[in-house]
Amino acid sequence: MTLVICLFCATLSQQSLPTNAASDEQIKSRIEQLEHLHNQEIEALRFQWLQQKPRNGDAALEQNLARRIQMEQTGIVTTGIENTSLRLKKAGASDGELQSLSVANEKAKQTGSLNDLAAAADRETQLAEKYGARVKVILKTIQSGATVKYQTLGERIRKEPAHTVGDPTNTNATLPLGFYYIWAERKQKPTSDIESFYTVQENPTPVTLNEQ
Repeated sequence: MTLVICLFCATLSQQSLPTNAASDEQIKSRIEQLEHLHNQEIEALRFQWLQQKPRNGDAALEQNLARRIQMEQTGIVTTGIENTSLRLKKAGASDGELQSLSVANEKAKQTGSLNDLAAAADRETQLAEKYGARVKVILKTIQSGATVKYQTLGERIRKEPAHTVGDPTNTNATLPLGFYYIWAERKQKPTSDIESFYTVQENPTPVTLNEQ
């Protein structure tokens, strides 16, 4: 199967959010457009990787696709952090705190390092937790009763234990702004993709976990 992938990062990097004079609705609409394009791209790349890996076992191909996925993930996170600065400011974050976040975000852009990316994402989530910038996440599975697990980007990179949502699906969770891996489990075994990556910024954020 030949998949044609359109990389959006270069185009999106030339686009910006509306100015400070823009309405909240304009900003929200722009964020949704950016997130939709980014999420489409990373899912397409992951699908291509999974389709090609079993057929040829080409280590170079796997490494190349892994790098492209990491680059796209960097784009998702750094763009997301830029887009939430206004909300964090409204929540009470100081100019100094936002400047520190911006510096961490720019470093992640420049280096492409997973550790730097995790540091920037962690900083955003810490500020969101501090100032109460939280999001209602609507968690669904086709068949109810699944346990939902999640990790922040930083927790996944550092291989820290996952968190468990208190109630089984279908349910809601309230999480700080951030970037999360979210998946379903039954009988302590994953039943949906543990690599599913979500930007939690819009309130509410719907998440449908497709179990296999």
